[in-house]
Parts: sequence; structure tokens; C-alpha cells
Amino acid sequence: MTLAPWLQRPLRAALTLRGHAVLLDGPAGLGQLELAEALAQSWLCEQPSEQGACGTCPSCHAFGVRTHPDLFALMPEQLALERGWPLDAATQERLQRRDGKPARVIRVEATRAAVAFAQLSSGREQGKVILILAAERLNVESANTLLKTLEEPPGRLRFILATEALHQL
Repeated sequence: MTLAPWLQRPLRAALTLRGHAVLLDGPAGLGQLELAEALAQSWLCEQPSEQGACGTCPSCHAFGVRTHPDLFALMPEQLALERGWPLDAATQERLQRRDGKPARVIRVEATRAAVAFAQLSSGREQGKVILILAAERLNVESANTLLKTLEEPPGRLRFILATEALHQL
């Protein structure tokens, strides 16, 4: 993943943080979604450097093809489709039947799946990451579902929340 030059310094700074959660915010188009993805990849990388992920290890490959077993990407369905993230089988089936349009909010069902993911064992040694893109689109029920896990994550679970509307969180 090639990161814009103005995002490389914030990535290096984020990699030095010790907490279990990071909130990235900024106006639309600034690159916080790309920064969030780069940080998630770096945290899951088997050979990270101060610059971020190596881009060549099996974890980086799995991240690149959106199949890493220790990553859960939580975002509105519409954004997932735009950014090339896979949807779960039930959502794909619902959209193929044309029972509705891709959601513009983060559905509570997806949030419950993220909480269930948090309880599973890690598949690799780097820990697990829940990546929340467009975090401002968590509705009240979704936010409440996530709150306890965000406050007290099990094991080596980390959160990355990215938003273009901090005032809506």
C-alpha cells in the first residue's frame, strides 16, 4: 500500500502509541481512511519497520487481498463496496436479491459480528485489529453494542476508528 507523503509522518507517530485504540479524524479527502488502513496493516505485519508494514510478508499479503484472519473491518456497506472490502454472505445475498441498497450506516448486525470476532483467538502472533471506517456512521444501537468491548478489549485486540465528522461521534 502506497501512502501519500503527508500521511507518512502521522503513520510513524501512530505506530509509537501504546494504547489499544486510536481515533483518526479530519475533513473528507484528507486521507484518514487510508491512514487507518495503513496502520492496521502495520499492526498486523510480521516484519514491520518504523515506516510501517513491510508489504511482503504473508500477513501483508492477506491484508492486501482483504482476507487477514485477525482483521475485522467495520464500515457502512456502501463504503465497503467503494473501498473493495468484502461483505458477509448474508449481506451479499440480500443485495443480490435487490431487497435494499447498501447501507450508509454501520448496521448493528455488523457491529455484533465485530464484538463476536473480538472474543475469538488470534490466528497469528501480532494480535487482532478491528478497523472502523466512517465511525461517525455508527448509529446509537451499534455504538452501544461496541462500547463495552472498546472500553475493555480482550487479549491483544486493538481498535482503529477513522472519521470525517468527529462532532457526530
